[in-house]
Amino acid sequence: LNGLFSLPFLIYCVLKIFEGRLVWSMIGGIGLGYALTTSQPQWVFMALLASGLYVLWNLWESRQIYSRGMSARSIAAFLLLVFLGALIALPQFMATRELTSLSARSAGLTFSDAQISSITPIDFLWYLIPFFQLKYLSAPEPVLYIGIIPLICALLALWHVREKRQYYFFAF
Repeated sequence: LNGLFSLPFLIYCVLKIFEGRLVWSMIGGIGLGYALTTSQPQWVFMALLASGLYVLWNLWESRQIYSRGMSARSIAAFLLLVFLGALIALPQFMATRELTSLSARSAGLTFSDAQISSITPIDFLWYLIPFFQLKYLSAPEPVLYIGIIPLICALLALWHVREKRQYYFFAF
């Protein structure tokens, strides 16, 4: 659960970077390094991917507002954030890499074992219809249903797109 703060934190850092406050790249890098060392890296990498997409979204959305110099500075500040976070987490990653050969994971995992209980493309219909099943094509239980409240919030965000364009990014 230590990595759950990383997505809103990184989005906030990106917003501050785009306001011209480049010190937030260092603050964000320290927070990213903390998240990488104290939590599951998968959560942090997904948050980092989402915040990187948000950087691209901001660059595309504000192409009339920011000059090329401001865009280059914003990208450089985000890359500094990522580099600083990776540098802080480097000792943890090196130790994990070295000790992985002594763990149970060193034996490897076959492809058929990795696909046990995997999600099929038809299972994505469970976002909308929680108990929809096609015989022999879907998993036995819905694992993707996120609930009706997030779906309503996404629809409300799409409805408010004309008020603020950032809602469109967060709706998806």
